[in-house]
Amino acid sequence: LMLAFMAHWMLGTHIEEFETFGDTVASQARMLFGEFIYAGSADEIKGSMLMMYWIYAFTFMLVVFFLLLNFFLAIIVDSFAAVK
Repeated sequence: LMLAFMAHWMLGTHIEEFETFGDTVASQARMLFGEFIYAGSADEIKGSMLMMYWIYAFTFMLVVFFLLLNFFLAIIVDSFAAVK
């Protein structure tokens, strides 16, 4: 939720997928499932806001990757402990 707030606060006025907090959370869910990484209205932003968008997208994907990796490793370690 912190990344959703950050995206809405920084990018909400520039990218329509982040205009409201609900839209931001929905966009993050779509990003989580791999539906999109590049927002359609990101073509219109320039300069530092474009850089902030990519920093946000990379940070979100990095957090999601490590979170899912942690879930996967927890399942593997738990199964290994049950077999041993």
